[in-house]
Amino acid sequence: MLVKHLRDDFKDPFATIVALDRDRIGLSICCPRDHFNKKRGVEIAKGRARYNCRPESPNRYVFVDNGEVYSVESMSEVIQREINIMKERAQKYFKDKV
Repeated sequence: MLVKHLRDDFKDPFATIVALDRDRIGLSICCPRDHFNKKRGVEIAKGRARYNCRPESPNRYVFVDNGEVYSVESMSEVIQREINIMKERAQKYFKDKV
């Protein structure tokens, strides 16, 4: 199982992505008024990966460090980019594990 906790540029976690195999990837997004919990995030993301369901990305923005400058990006763009990266990681990691 591959796990990645997404953080904003202030190092505050806001989401968890889990890959169970090449095709099953789950996502858990923390509500802004809740306290982020890694264990709970992994549990929720694993459950969503098993049943192949994805929550809608919230209409929020996060600060992202682009080297020398900070930018504000849509959370849905950041999450989609990270899901694509996780898909690539899962293809490599699970290639011999069938």
